Amino acid sequence: WSVQQDFMEALYDALSTKKVGVFESPTGTGKSLSLLCAALAWLRDHAQRPDAEKIAEMKHASSTASTASFVTAPSQASQEPDWVEQQSLRREDSDAQRLVVQQAVVEEARQTRLARIRRAGASTLALRRAGTSRRADDDANHADGSDADDGGATHSDDEFLIDEETRLDSGWKHGRSAGGSGGTASRQDDIQRILASLDAAVADPTAPGAAEALPAPKIYYCSRTHSQMSQFIGELKKTAYREQTRVVPVGSRKNLCIHPDVSRLTSVTLINDRCLDKIKAKETSAASAGCAFYEREPHLRDQITDLVHSAPRDLEDLVALGRQWKTCPFYASRASLRDAHLVTVPYNVLLSAHARRAYDIDLENAIVIVDEAHNVVETIRDIHSAELGVADVDDAAAAVTAYLDRFRRRLGGSNLAIIRQIQAILRCLLAFLQQGNAAASTATATTTTTTTAQAAMPTAPADVQRFRPSDFIYQTGLDRYNMVEIENFLQNSRLPQKLKGYMEKRRAAAQAAAAAAAERDGTPLPPTDRGGASNALLQVTAFLSTLQHPDGAGILLCRRGAGGPADRVLRYLCLDAARHITDVARDARCVILAGGTLAPVSTLVQQLFADVPDALVARFACDHVVPATSILTTTVGEAGLPAAACPGERRVPLTFTHGRRSLPDTVAALGRTIGLVCENTPGGVVVMLPSYSYMEETVAAWRQSGLWDALARIKPVFMEPREAQRTERVLAQYSSTILQPNPAPSSHAGARHPRGGGRGGAVLFCVVGGKMSEGINFNDDLARAVVMVGLPFPSLVSPELREKLRFANTLGGRPDAGDALTCAAPPHAGPGAPRIASPAGVMYEDMCMRAVNQAIGRAIRHIGDHAAIILVDARYARPGILAKLPRWIQ
Repeated sequence: WSVQQDFMEALYDALSTKKVGVFESPTGTGKSLSLLCAALAWLRDHAQRPDAEKIAEMKHASSTASTASFVTAPSQASQEPDWVEQQSLRREDSDAQRLVVQQAVVEEARQTRLARIRRAGASTLALRRAGTSRRADDDANHADGSDADDGGATHSDDEFLIDEETRLDSGWKHGRSAGGSGGTASRQDDIQRILASLDAAVADPTAPGAAEALPAPKIYYCSRTHSQMSQFIGELKKTAYREQTRVVPVGSRKNLCIHPDVSRLTSVTLINDRCLDKIKAKETSAASAGCAFYEREPHLRDQITDLVHSAPRDLEDLVALGRQWKTCPFYASRASLRDAHLVTVPYNVLLSAHARRAYDIDLENAIVIVDEAHNVVETIRDIHSAELGVADVDDAAAAVTAYLDRFRRRLGGSNLAIIRQIQAILRCLLAFLQQGNAAASTATATTTTTTTAQAAMPTAPADVQRFRPSDFIYQTGLDRYNMVEIENFLQNSRLPQKLKGYMEKRRAAAQAAAAAAAERDGTPLPPTDRGGASNALLQVTAFLSTLQHPDGAGILLCRRGAGGPADRVLRYLCLDAARHITDVARDARCVILAGGTLAPVSTLVQQLFADVPDALVARFACDHVVPATSILTTTVGEAGLPAAACPGERRVPLTFTHGRRSLPDTVAALGRTIGLVCENTPGGVVVMLPSYSYMEETVAAWRQSGLWDALARIKPVFMEPREAQRTERVLAQYSSTILQPNPAPSSHAGARHPRGGGRGGAVLFCVVGGKMSEGINFNDDLARAVVMVGLPFPSLVSPELREKLRFANTLGGRPDAGDALTCAAPPHAGPGAPRIASPAGVMYEDMCMRAVNQAIGRAIRHIGDHAAIILVDARYARPGILAKLPRWIQ
């Protein structure tokens, strides 16, 4: 299709010119294939560029490193004689040439090995192991099940004891960027080390992994779920690049572990801890206690890396490979990252600097593709926000006390001192949360007064106070402690994880003892402990880490209700998503945001890339591949109701503002409109409503008036449930009702086929922002019409939303507007000019329209599909609203 060609050309250009890209291509237009083919074509061309360009690039990187060194020590650099500098330049040129040539030799050898694996088939090969296969078989087939429950009854408590000496620094080199590998500052040392490795490789170029390589560009593909990443790899298998592309999926131990005693554990924390303990045991030569699937011999790791690279694999394929070869898929994935071309990684890993470090993900010179990016701003904010309640702090304090009671005499002096500081910090937090509303007066410095422009807006709950992080630290007394050292200790010692494992083991043992006693005495089982103490210190750690962020990056909200201590909650709300995506953009070659529906794009770019010059932001949007005759888009701004006093109808405006949407005439007119759509639409009709509460209120009114029964006589009716666990069942019932060749009589009395012919279909009421409004394919007969009711603006009563609006006005240069949706016109507009939409007002409308676009995008899923998009609200006729609909709908 021509839209794919345009997409690929625009993306290739963005990669070549190192731009930030925002690429929108509707579902069904081949977006995934376009992303793959353009990015992999650029990667291929980059690898095949002339040697002179490669040498120039290496020399530029080396000179950048030299410049960085000169900045830190100018006196030393300026004293070098000219002949020394010239000799250094000649050596640099020679080293770069030799590096290019020898890397080509090693790459050719790697391709030869991979081609041999592909020809022979992985199932016919054998790892060159010495004495490990049998032990792996024994581990897999004769596991004694000692870890069958989370208690691990045969393990001593030693596994929960932290190391004697724990680092109080970050453990990362100065100058290393988050998720990076040291940047250009160490590039000259890298070149010398790699040259030595390459010299050995040239002697035997067929040896796997005989040489390192400087970081080559690779593609990091990021999406929300593992199933979406599996689909992406499935698309790769359809292309000509499938045998040339080295693919590595990134997943957690919970997804990838195959050790029978570890993978059966239900706790993620216990899985991680038990795995690390077994690896540590093997590294210290305690083979009997270690993991037989973990390979520590370099030549075996290299063979496994070649196996992983030999064919595109998703997580399930990697687990199958690990079971076949009796090797750890998790560490096989980690070892294979360096030389990969394409890495698939979840949102929460790629968008978190801490997670990138934990997974050894190096974004230097990488291409980062964030798919399904319509919610990327809120995703980043959620990842970097944290919440803490009285019960969390209380549970954490109890768990730390229990841990000290058990291990006090075995802890080193420095470790014991810091754990006591952690106890004191928990007491500070608990005192703050339990002091009732007394803190309200201390928060007045950071609150904003209500302006005239805000007077018409709903007010936030009065029991919510807001604090800047620095003010909170001072008011709680946390400024007496070195919070950076405390955070580093918690991360490096893994105390929260070890404490969680210890408390879960204690709880499991207590429950087993209680069950045995109940069985012996014939008494009922006591209530099960909720286990809050297990996770509590993890939550406290996440909260404390947010306090290190600058004041402008987020805000602390404290809710204080009348429900007692459990009703008081502290929430750090991340506001500045750009701060975290900047870490990614700084290290990567380019960042591409892609999606089927990204419109409106302006606020997305403003919130993430405000500091990027507009010339360096590539924007692309295309039409759908379906013909115009397959899409009907119409706006319904009024509907008819029977006139009470005379024959005929009276026209009722359909405007679903907060003040009008519950009027009896509006509700009745909406019911009649949906009935008419159902009567004239074969197949399924999907109705999108603004909220669960409005759906329930409207349905109740229709039941009372008889409209609900009338609708049920046209098509069987289904409603999206509030409970997420019931969603799949309702979807299955809706689908089966539509897709069965000869529909059986519906449970809804009098259900019949629509007048429009075809299968009778059904009608499904959904909620914008619910489970069914995103990520669900209502293709073909599942949605021959999508009815979008109203404009689903989020509630202004939400304190979190008010803070986001306030931040948007600050970011847009209007901090004087507070959280108001309008602001005064600029001075050049003249006196008496009407107020205009503030930056917050623009963002607020864009949030609404992005939700609308996602909801109506559930229909039209491929080139042969067709559907009607019916926008029920008079405001959809406004030019400003129409302009924010997707291009293919306009």
